[in-house]
Amino acid sequence: MPSPDLVPVPFKNGSFCRMQDGKLFVVVKNDGDAPAANKKTLTRVSWGQGGVYGTEEKLADTEKLAPGAETAPLAFECPKECFAPDCMFYITVDMRNESGEDELKKFNNSQKGICFERDKPFLPDLVPDRFDNNSYFKRDGNKLKVKIKNQGTAFAGKSKTKIEFAGNPAATQTKNTKELDPGEPEELEFDIPADKQAGDFSIRITADFEDKVTESNEDNNKVQDRFVELDAAFL
Repeated sequence: MPSPDLVPVPFKNGSFCRMQDGKLFVVVKNDGDAPAANKKTLTRVSWGQGGVYGTEEKLADTEKLAPGAETAPLAFECPKECFAPDCMFYITVDMRNESGEDELKKFNNSQKGICFERDKPFLPDLVPDRFDNNSYFKRDGNKLKVKIKNQGTAFAGKSKTKIEFAGNPAATQTKNTKELDPGEPEELEFDIPADKQAGDFSIRITADFEDKVTESNEDNNKVQDRFVELDAAFL
């Protein structure tokens, strides 16, 4: 019989330590094959075995959550005393079993994780990233693809990326960049202006150009690169 299956979502690397500004962020996903029940469900985070450093509960907006869909992140305060030196935590979603899951799927509602002590705070770091051709962009006809990567230790919220063409300020373009887990990249596509399509040109790429994301390094968001028409690497 079809059933929802609410589970906590890990990072791309499998870790559940989704930290930012002293908070642990928990995302709930419906991993089942039916929508969740018509109600919100409770998510709990316990810090340390048995909740020795405290427990916090929050309502997750899982009401009618479709199969494969995810909730917005829930923020849980991380006790500073939990890092001694590392911090173990336990996540339980739909802790009252209100989503309509069958009994066989309830075993995966809980996950444990650990956040390791670090010399620097948990922060994202958005940067333009190189492609396999060692360039910061790829040309595909009249389009340019650029890649923005979060090389930090916390997930990055939504931001905007800007691309500028030397000698043509009117061709400046911006694109929305999605939330990125640590180590996660996103490719964005921009138009090449008409006056740059038949020869060499230089571009400047700026990640998070509005400075909306607090980063561990605010000085590495911007790079410049050049397209050379006869360079075999770009053909």
